[in-house]
Amino acid sequence: MTTYHATLKGEDGSDFVREFKAHSKAKAWARVKELYPDFRCIQLESQSQLERGNARIYRFHVMAMDNYEGDY
Repeated sequence: MTTYHATLKGEDGSDFVREFKAHSKAKAWARVKELYPDFRCIQLESQSQLERGNARIYRFHVMAMDNYEGDY
């Protein structure tokens, strides 16, 4: 089973993240709809997608700091 992270928007406009396990992304979407019928799902990512995104952001920050010419 794969761990999925669902970013949901509440009725009051607040965002929150829930983590759960599912066999496929389709089953993960169904689980989100079942557990949170009144909330809007903004994003659904697997753990590997989340890690790739975080690694990309980290590489960007390292590159930006390596190319910085001014004082820290």
